[in-house]
Amino acid sequence: VGTLLMHGMKEAVAILTRARDEQLPTVVYGDYYVDGICACSLLTLALRRFGISAQPHTPLRTEGYGLNCDAVRELAKTYRVLVTVDLGITNHEEVRLAQSLGMKVVVTDHHGLALEASPADAVMNPLLGDYPFRKLCGTGVAFKLSTALLGIDQCKQYLDLAALATVADIVPLTDENRVLVSLGLKV
Repeated sequence: VGTLLMHGMKEAVAILTRARDEQLPTVVYGDYYVDGICACSLLTLALRRFGISAQPHTPLRTEGYGLNCDAVRELAKTYRVLVTVDLGITNHEEVRLAQSLGMKVVVTDHHGLALEASPADAVMNPLLGDYPFRKLCGTGVAFKLSTALLGIDQCKQYLDLAALATVADIVPLTDENRVLVSLGLKV
């Protein structure tokens, strides 16, 4: 499926291209489950290949799931761009806090939407807009963003992470997910 069809992709690519061009410190905020860890690893590696000095951040279980205000305040001391993977779609307070502290926020997630739209600067989620396959896991969304930045040939090496997360997150093994797992098993 065409990478640029996903809602928010153009905005996310523009923000990350600016981060690269202006050498803005960038953090990839994941989660402590398989999908979040794979997404965080995959996107951090892809952003570095793209030319961004990206660092991963995975919260401790004691911090809870999703973005949290304490972590956002601490990360804002160092980073200008915050990219979430596998989370963030309902963390409106935390996104607004990050923005108020001078961060650009890109949310990549696959979870259910909140009643209110995310205030992030770019929001990627296959449940938004007319994306034809709505069942990607968080790493699948991160993989799509990576291919938009680098092209598919530069991202094939990350298919193992996409396959692992897709199986572990128990999303349907149909359509794009079936392709990710099939190709990822070979990697």
